[in-house]
Amino acid sequence: MTELILVTAGCFLAVSAFAVLVETPRKYILQAGFAGACGGWVYFFSMQRGVDTVPACFLSALVISLMAHLFARIFKAPVTVFLIAGILPTVPGAGMYRAVYYMIADDRAQSSFYLMQTLEIAGVIALAIFIVDAVFRIRIRGRNKAENLSQAAAAAENLHMRRALSAAFTDFYAGKPGRELPCIILRIWCPMEGRRRRRSRITGG
Repeated sequence: MTELILVTAGCFLAVSAFAVLVETPRKYILQAGFAGACGGWVYFFSMQRGVDTVPACFLSALVISLMAHLFARIFKAPVTVFLIAGILPTVPGAGMYRAVYYMIADDRAQSSFYLMQTLEIAGVIALAIFIVDAVFRIRIRGRNKAENLSQAAAAAENLHMRRALSAAFTDFYAGKPGRELPCIILRIWCPMEGRRRRRSRITGG
């Protein structure tokens, strides 16, 4: 347990330092470090429970991508601000080093093993990022569709009300000289009132 806490704290410090290195805005450095720490905790916890390296990296990347998207929506910032630095604990740097090392040492079996493992980890990282991004895109698209349907219904309701009132006033004042002004005022006011109501629905005011 103590080792897991120390590893998580080390991930937080490493990701925070890397965020400074890649020029992440200062106000988002701690958030990026927290996302990386969560991913590092998931990775090492999975490894302690006997999960293989590739699935552990997939779970870690999944958590980091989820945290990056949540922080992006909470703090109104691009997802990459938190994702580029936060994904650091999952990047297979050690695997690439070992593949090259055993290649130089003329140990083809070990070199091939670490090379394939590195490619698999890179693939699951990309897959995890794609899955989380697709989920958030579907959610946002569904919410925008509901808002568009609501606005269309409100516009149709306002148009129906405007036509009904205009027809009623026109019938009432028909053939009465000097009383065309209320009809003109009504036809000007109804569209303005409809636009005002739509704006109030969108802004919540």
